[in-house]
Amino acid sequence: MSVVKRTSQNGEGDPTRKRRKTGEGDNSDPDPDLDAEEEEGNSVGIIERIVLKNFMCHGHLDFSFGPNVNFVVGRNGSGKSAVLTALVVGLGGKANITGRGSSMKNFVKNQKSYAEITIKISNQGTDAFKHDLYGNSVTVIRRINQDGQSFYKLKSEKGAVVSTKKEELTHLLDQFNIQVDNPVSILNQDTSRNFLQSKLPTDRYKFFLKATQLQQMTNDYNTIQEQKDIMEGTLTCKQESLEELEKDVQEKKQKFQDLTALNALKEKKEELIKMSAWAQVTVIEKQLDPIIRDIKKEENRTPKFDQKVEESEVKVNQVEAEYQEIDTSLQEHLQMAEDLKPDLDLAKQERDEEKSGLKSIQNNLKQTRSTLRTLNDEKKELEDEISKLQNTAHQDYEEERRLRVASIEEKKEERESFSKTLADKEHELSQFTSSVRRDRAQLSQLRQQEEEISRNLRDQNVQLNRLKSSQANHMKIFGDHTPRLLEEINKATRNKLFHRKPKGPIGSHISLVDEKWALAIECCLKSLVYAYICHDYQDEKTLKQIMQRVIPHSYKPVVIVSSFEDNKYSGLMKVRSTEFPCLLDQIKVEDADVFNCLIDQRGIESVILIESGRQARDYMFLSPPQNCKECFTLEGDQIYPGKNQRSYASNQTKARVLKARLEDEVRETMNEIEGIKHSGNVIQEQMREINNRFKQTQGQEKSLAVHCKKIQAKISQLSMEINELVSTEEPANVDVSTLEGEVEKYLLEIGALQEEFEIKEKEFKIRHARLEELQQNWKQKADEYGGIVNDIEAKQDDLKKKFTELETAKQHSKHYKDKKTEHLQVLVDLSQKVEAKEKEIESAREKASKISAERIPTQRKAQNIDSEIHQITRRIEKERQSRGDPEQITREYYDAKNKFYAIITQMKQFKAFVTKLKELLKTRRQTYLEFRRYVAMRAKCYFAMMLSQRGYSGKMSFDHKDRQLHIVVHPHQGQGSAQKDMRGLSGGERSFSTVCFIMALWESMESPFRALDEFDVFMDMVNRKISMDLMLKVAKEQKMRQFIFLTPLDMSKIKANPLVRISRLNDPERNQNALPYEAVEEGN
Repeated sequence: MSVVKRTSQNGEGDPTRKRRKTGEGDNSDPDPDLDAEEEEGNSVGIIERIVLKNFMCHGHLDFSFGPNVNFVVGRNGSGKSAVLTALVVGLGGKANITGRGSSMKNFVKNQKSYAEITIKISNQGTDAFKHDLYGNSVTVIRRINQDGQSFYKLKSEKGAVVSTKKEELTHLLDQFNIQVDNPVSILNQDTSRNFLQSKLPTDRYKFFLKATQLQQMTNDYNTIQEQKDIMEGTLTCKQESLEELEKDVQEKKQKFQDLTALNALKEKKEELIKMSAWAQVTVIEKQLDPIIRDIKKEENRTPKFDQKVEESEVKVNQVEAEYQEIDTSLQEHLQMAEDLKPDLDLAKQERDEEKSGLKSIQNNLKQTRSTLRTLNDEKKELEDEISKLQNTAHQDYEEERRLRVASIEEKKEERESFSKTLADKEHELSQFTSSVRRDRAQLSQLRQQEEEISRNLRDQNVQLNRLKSSQANHMKIFGDHTPRLLEEINKATRNKLFHRKPKGPIGSHISLVDEKWALAIECCLKSLVYAYICHDYQDEKTLKQIMQRVIPHSYKPVVIVSSFEDNKYSGLMKVRSTEFPCLLDQIKVEDADVFNCLIDQRGIESVILIESGRQARDYMFLSPPQNCKECFTLEGDQIYPGKNQRSYASNQTKARVLKARLEDEVRETMNEIEGIKHSGNVIQEQMREINNRFKQTQGQEKSLAVHCKKIQAKISQLSMEINELVSTEEPANVDVSTLEGEVEKYLLEIGALQEEFEIKEKEFKIRHARLEELQQNWKQKADEYGGIVNDIEAKQDDLKKKFTELETAKQHSKHYKDKKTEHLQVLVDLSQKVEAKEKEIESAREKASKISAERIPTQRKAQNIDSEIHQITRRIEKERQSRGDPEQITREYYDAKNKFYAIITQMKQFKAFVTKLKELLKTRRQTYLEFRRYVAMRAKCYFAMMLSQRGYSGKMSFDHKDRQLHIVVHPHQGQGSAQKDMRGLSGGERSFSTVCFIMALWESMESPFRALDEFDVFMDMVNRKISMDLMLKVAKEQKMRQFIFLTPLDMSKIKANPLVRISRLNDPERNQNALPYEAVEEGN
């Protein structure tokens, strides 16, 4: 009957689906550790241990079983089948179903007075049986005396005896769905052998009905039909006794009518008193429910907090190590700069000193040259003066004075004209100078633009080459190293170096709903699109080692550790906005772990997308939507909500990896390259035009400057001539010998100065060569120092970024630790509230139980009930004063009335029950036919699938009308294979077909454990290996079930793992009291 019930509950008859988490109504993040705990906690009905005393051939045997697959290996006669027999008998099975005897006394060992079987059964999970009494395990003890009588004990986990009744054991077996009499649940040697040797289709059909409990259902329906017939006979007898009883009730009713109102008030008062007591209990109990729900909700969040704290600490340590590495390199460069600075300062000092000395020498040379020029001029003037005096001694000096005055006036007018011309030319020169400065600034700006365009052109060409190579291999868009890295990951996965294969790059798992948001989404995810996800830290270490080999000298993608769950998060707190889309709705991510990673690492469910930057700023400032943490625009700008909003402009102009079509990206990149080249050509044309104008203007500036200098020289010359004419006195008779002596002095002084000038000029050339050498030395050291300073500045920038990242990581770590502390404190507070409230409830229940042992459910308030009790009490007192004692009258009337109405009610109930029973029985029989057809069809499908594992084919044909089951097997697939029924198969083929048949029936039943005894004794090695692999595969897919296989054959080729335990029974010695066994391989 349990098969029908569980199948209807699960929908598809799959027992493993019964306890699967759905995540509905749970806002906490899914966690694989919680799933593991749930699987572990739902292991109800698993046999943990069996202890035999004086049972069959065993004097004492203490045997433990693993939770999944158990192989018990031992030679014939070692007591393997006795263990299986003890399991059946210990759980209440009859002797005749074991095939080992017809009476219980046959199981008591020779010369012993009793036999005892102790079986420990797991009792953990939602289907646990009276967990508050038994705990996590139930121990069933059956003691069999020599005379065949047996007794039961059911003990709790702590060893206390809870029950000694077999009914309790029956309820436990029903709760766990343990079927000891089901030949497929526990298949012993005799049943297996009889089935292998059976040639009748009817026997196979009976076996099928019994294995799937369809026979039990048929027997139950027949029993129901018999009980229905008995109830119909009972109804006929009851109908005859009703008339006399009705007369008696009518006689006593007349006497009671006057007392009816008073008795009704008394009863109502009693009921109200009881109701009031339990109403107070209900109020307090309702206060407990929300607290318990809060505790469960908080407990479900604990593993997530642990994971977040651990991940944040790992991140802090990682960033701190990177920060220390950059800081160490920075200190090394600072030390190098500090070591080089003295040499640079010394070179500069030497250069400056030499330059200063050279400047002094140059000034001396200029001064000496000027002095020589002045002396020569003065000497020439003296010579001219002597000649003039000698030639004009006898001229008319009056005429000379007149001519001198006229000459002075003429030269003044000429000087004034030159001064005006000079002013005009100087103004024109200032305009040319401004134009030259302006053209020089424009040329400098255009050169910078030209360098930027060249840099962009190089970047675009690199991007174009990368896109073209990505057309052959799409993964190259994430980096040239990506295809090789993925190949190495696949190779490592095949070599089982990973617990779970890493997933990445994350961007390769993302597709866009609308491509216009590509840049915004890429700016939001940033380096996350290139990242990889690992299941645990061991996988992360292995992946980083692979990355070090594949990409040793370039930037390596980020590796994120997040346990793979294969289920997407549910109950996400998404952004609530009707105007703008959420980022989560604009991407498609099929992989659940990538989806969960984007939620954990970037919080994409709390990001919205707005096209316009201005609109986004206004929206996020004035009315940011609920659950929104940030916003991105079409240009990739990032904006935070609130009145103190922050915003960051994107330095990225287009999406690099999230484009859907590479051909469009290649074409767009080529167009951009053409546009950049065109811009470069325009700038070069502008530079040529400005440069020509600059050269022309600069030439005009220089020419005009020379012209101005000439005018200034002319003005100076005229001024000097005017001064000479003004200062010229009328000549007197002068002795020219004095002037000639002055000329001689000038000649001597000029010769000395000329010699001094040549010496200084030679020293200037030597010092100038020395200055060039010092200048070159200083320039080399300055270039070296400048390179180190540039490296220092770059590393300081990196250090600042890493420091910011470190502080962020520390803040995240502190945030998660604080949240965990708050979470744990909330749990403590809630637990204290629950404890206090439970004490209050217990006290209220004790008080209410004293008033009414049976609880009375009510929705009324205690205050309203007490008010009604007070009013009824006053009415009863008034009635008692006007009437006598009504107890005897009331008792007699109610006895007769209750008896009458009890019979009427019973008859109505029986009639309704019989009618309902007819309908249900009809429905059940129809459902039974449908269920039988479904189970048969399911068994046929699984039987064919199991045979295909060996390369066989075959089918099962059911004839429900004649109750026959025909099995046909093709040992080899193909057109040439011959059909064989079970009688035409070899021993190994028949055994393998039997195993397939049994496993097909396993899929139609639900039991916590399955046991097979010597299932493989008639198989050859090939069939045995395939059968073993097939059963292990089924066991691996059903980790919630326990499998016990008994075999006398060698199991050395089966390797132990956490799901498989192999134990060997030693050969028994004669007259031994205890039978030892040896655990060969055990997976814990």
